[in-house]
Amino acid sequence: MLCSSAAAALAQLAAEGVAVWLSESPGDPVPAATLRRLVTGAPYAFQGLLGTAASVAEVRTVCDALLPAHRAGGGRTGLVSVPLDPDAALAVARPNLLVRIVPDTKGLAAIAEALGRGLRVDAAPVTTPECYGRVLDACFAGLEQALARGLPLRTATAVTSVPVGAIDAAVNARLDGRQAGGSRVQASLALARVLFRMREERLEDGWWQVLRAGGAQPPRLLWTTSTPRHLTALVGWNTAHTVPAAMAERRLAVAGLRGDTLLNEHARGRSGLDGLRRLGIRLERLGLGPQDRGTSLTGVTGH
Repeated sequence: MLCSSAAAALAQLAAEGVAVWLSESPGDPVPAATLRRLVTGAPYAFQGLLGTAASVAEVRTVCDALLPAHRAGGGRTGLVSVPLDPDAALAVARPNLLVRIVPDTKGLAAIAEALGRGLRVDAAPVTTPECYGRVLDACFAGLEQALARGLPLRTATAVTSVPVGAIDAAVNARLDGRQAGGSRVQASLALARVLFRMREERLEDGWWQVLRAGGAQPPRLLWTTSTPRHLTALVGWNTAHTVPAAMAERRLAVAGLRGDTLLNEHARGRSGLDGLRRLGIRLERLGLGPQDRGTSLTGVTGH
């Protein structure tokens, strides 16, 4: 069981439309029994897992551990994001699997293809509004393909992972060293506000209403490498934070929420990004986003 303060933080986040996912460290997967306890054993359970690459059999085991939460949440919870080739994802054959794909040039096509085949997708990492716009285009294209093929759109979930902690650490290290180490969250907050508005604008489009009528779920923004300060600063509907499984309770216990920080804040977000550019800091030059290196899929590629 979680301590009372951590459980209260999960409840408050859930009330704001924010989910909390667990994240694994590279080479240090969370045992399936621990996952079942953390995801299904609390009144306000963790809702997903950002996993590391593994074999198809291991991915199935992890997905199976979260399947009860997935079913109980109507398909919106108990999700597992792992870097996979789409063919390997089909071999895993679990409804709560998200195929994590790097959204470079080849990856954008792979995102559309995977969604068009009825798979769930996690586009990661996204670090700029321009990249997010391309991801949204790919997601809509994939959903249109699934609709044309007569596939159930409710299974074609789209998630976008934004490494907010890494972005802030990189930006702060460039601001004269006075705020290094990720102690400030201004850069990620500005970016999150812009991305949040971009998504809302796409959901106001008439074509989205067609997709929604077919069962499509609104795309989710997932904030990764979060710190306790991010849990407080980035709060908005249909978003999620990842926290390391080994430190989940500790981080949640110190989170102090103050309500939604993203809705209708896009003007301030754009102003914040403009301010960074005036300081010579451009997010696309931080080296954290997708790079066209000839491959977009890493991790499991077969049985």
